[in-house]
Amino acid sequence: MDFHELMTPAARRQNESMADEIERIYELSDRWLAADLVRLARKAKELEPDLYARVGTIEHDLVSNIIPEIAARLGETNFKPDERGGGVRGLQGWELRLRAGACFESAGFSTAGRTEDKPGVIEVLLHEPDNGNPVGIALDRVVPAHDADDDYFASTVREVARYRGHGDFAMWTPSLTERSYDRTAAVGPRF
Repeated sequence: MDFHELMTPAARRQNESMADEIERIYELSDRWLAADLVRLARKAKELEPDLYARVGTIEHDLVSNIIPEIAARLGETNFKPDERGGGVRGLQGWELRLRAGACFESAGFSTAGRTEDKPGVIEVLLHEPDNGNPVGIALDRVVPAHDADDDYFASTVREVARYRGHGDFAMWTPSLTERSYDRTAAVGPRF
């Protein structure tokens, strides 16, 4: 049975809208992806200031430092004075992947900005890496994940790609969202 058949019509619309948004983001050029990341990060701070704009929190580090730094490495040049701090400019590629993953994994979730048919900005920003995530997509362009990488984004994508029958993929693509009919690549029984 298809999981989507069990969803309410509203949940199905939300799910389809999220998938469309993630695919749109994936197809952006580096320059436009960078601008979109900064837009999403700033909107998160605007919608949830107590969570995302409070200096010293993991969420603030993610949207004010890490995401703008990834965007800068993709070509964005328009930053506010409070962006790209926290020592992120000096991070080497692997270090940036690790710090981004650690913050992403621990960041607080919010449905602020959600409408009946569309997910909220923070939902898009924190979408699961194995189903496509803007930060993970951008990181893969700046510092491509290798099959042996164990940062949060790469390991999450790899685990689910194996389960879905796609083999050892550490970087997300839209094709990884679908189950492969070739289940020989799956890692075996789950329990």
